[in-house]
Amino acid sequence: LKEFMNRLDEKIVGMARSCTGFCDETLTMLPGSYVKVYSYNDPDPDNNSIILEFAVNYLIMGNESVPLNTNVLGMVAPYGETNGVLTMKQVLRGQQYVITFKLQYRELDTMGFPKEGYKIILEPEAMAGQQKITISFGGTSVIPGGAANGGPLTTTTIKIQTI
Repeated sequence: LKEFMNRLDEKIVGMARSCTGFCDETLTMLPGSYVKVYSYNDPDPDNNSIILEFAVNYLIMGNESVPLNTNVLGMVAPYGETNGVLTMKQVLRGQQYVITFKLQYRELDTMGFPKEGYKIILEPEAMAGQQKITISFGGTSVIPGGAANGGPLTTTTIKIQTI
């Protein structure tokens, strides 16, 4: 599961950094897993994230969220940090333990000059199945003064759908 989330993150970040036209990638989801995508403008605290859940019959860990790829957890981080924060937790739901991986994208800002910010924005599309997840490039825009450091914020939209 962690490897799947790492591959998905690599595909999203790679697309955000290098695509300038039509780009898409498809990954086969793990049997029995469930994916939910929260839009960047969703009022839920899980906004701008991909959540993967998988039920098991045994306890692996506690119900506290544990970061797996960084110790810098803020929603604004220094440029050079990971774009997405990958966390894992496990909770008892009925008779099964549900393992939840969350990959939440955040803003990365330069610390010096020029002041700039960068953010991957997730846009869920048709969430019709649980067999494959497709990501596609949705464009790039610049918001003058939109970064937390006061500089321009460059956003790259990544569209996500499940089939």
